[in-house]
Amino acid sequence: ELFPATTMRRKGLGPQEQANLAWSLTILENYDDHVVTLLQNIFHAASSSNNDDEGLIQLEHAHQLWQSYFLLSKDCPDAVSFVPLKFSQYLEEKWNIEKGRTKRSSSRHN
Repeated sequence: ELFPATTMRRKGLGPQEQANLAWSLTILENYDDHVVTLLQNIFHAASSSNNDDEGLIQLEHAHQLWQSYFLLSKDCPDAVSFVPLKFSQYLEEKWNIEKGRTKRSSSRHN
């Protein structure tokens, strides 16, 4: 059974922590049953919170979730098999907007 976003928040995992955790677990590439279940819950919570009264997830969370989703869809499809198509399209759209945006670094980074 997948947890709703409110359950994840009660467990101390807000949207930022969920996005960070999804990305970290994706990079580690250790997809045992517990990790897959946790990733499924993170994506379920994110997609359900995207539809609740709190509004859309913040862009930085969407970007991390898209990167994680993109890699997992190839490396561990079971982890993202329950992600609604509409939500994955939303994440991809937000990522493409960010990717196409002109970025400016501080003079310190030139």
